[in-house]
Amino acid sequence: MSKHKEYSLILDWPPFTTSLKKRKEYKQDVQKETERILSASGEEGGMERMYSTLEAKWADDLEEARLYQKRYANKPEEAQKVVLKMEGRENVDPMDDGDLPTGLF
Repeated sequence: MSKHKEYSLILDWPPFTTSLKKRKEYKQDVQKETERILSASGEEGGMERMYSTLEAKWADDLEEARLYQKRYANKPEEAQKVVLKMEGRENVDPMDDGDLPTGLF
């Protein structure tokens, strides 16, 4: 799987499905990094550093999302429910809350 596809699909998993602010910031960083890679593709070593900035900045969140992916297989909505419950927000409707992204599932 390409790095870009991996980083795009990871948006379906916590912590990116439990905070709209974090989700937006991460998406912006993915776009910036993709643009940087495309502009650096002609430079020596440009492609070797693919997504290095993104990986460094989001290391903890990416690791957390990958753990949820592994534990909950193809059920990101279950992972989201577990995280919301751990955060004491189990009664929040993720489709109608100002802090959560909508239309994911």
